[in-house]
Amino acid sequence: MKQSRRPSSSALLGWLVGVFALISVCVPRVASAGSSVSIWNAGSGNWTDSAKWGGAPPISGDALEFTGRGGFSTNNNALTSITGIEFASGAGAYTLNGTALTIGPNGVLNLSSATQSIALAITLNGTQTLAATSGNLAVSGPITGTGGLLKIGNSTLVLTGNNSYTGGT
Repeated sequence: MKQSRRPSSSALLGWLVGVFALISVCVPRVASAGSSVSIWNAGSGNWTDSAKWGGAPPISGDALEFTGRGGFSTNNNALTSITGIEFASGAGAYTLNGTALTIGPNGVLNLSSATQSIALAITLNGTQTLAATSGNLAVSGPITGTGGLLKIGNSTLVLTGNNSYTGGT
């Protein structure tokens, strides 16, 4: 009769380190080469308010990172396209509203344990990653365009908008 052996604690630790290294490589970050990262740390307000961004509001093509306590309504009233959105680890719950956005190749990443809500319209121009890695993502704005959605992460993604994108989910 063959005896089964339990892996040693050092072998198990090595395996876990490898898994976490793989996850850190596979989870997208919002900044792309050539784009700037604009960091919001101010609760609620309009995206054109430079003080909410630490001095300068983002411009189209930037990546957005939301940190801090969260805000019921942060309003996009200026941007038309960005490379991605990240809700940083430790960020409070945000609700994003306002003008429709085309989100670039880096998609949406929730590293916060709080549920993040996106109530503005999103246009896809390729497959988009929505990463609910640490907390849930709720998208109530309509999603349109010629791409699909790829959900990654162990948390929940909820889509409640009047969506008409042409790719898969």
